[in-house]
Amino acid sequence: MTGRRDQPALPAVGTIVQSKAGRDAGLYFVVVGTADEGHVWLSDGDRHKLCRPKKKKARHLRTQPHRLEGVQELLSHNGLQDAAIRRQLKALGYWGQRTPDGT
Repeated sequence: MTGRRDQPALPAVGTIVQSKAGRDAGLYFVVVGTADEGHVWLSDGDRHKLCRPKKKKARHLRTQPHRLEGVQELLSHNGLQDAAIRRQLKALGYWGQRTPDGT
């Protein structure tokens, strides 16, 4: 036995997630890609824009019940913009929220 925990399933592109660990704990992001096994690329359209997304371990994320539809298609055609991410996060109530313990 290696002593490593099983890796959680990676959230799909377009899934809204909340960071559970690190200096960004409690902040919400949208998954914009898969980096490698166990890591995803995140953007919130403000601190971490599409041109410079944040790489984060999936086990440090809590998935939310909402999802932004059409993100994969817009990304493949360079049609997704930071303003659209911010606007949709605000519309769903995930903008500007932060809890100290990431819950």
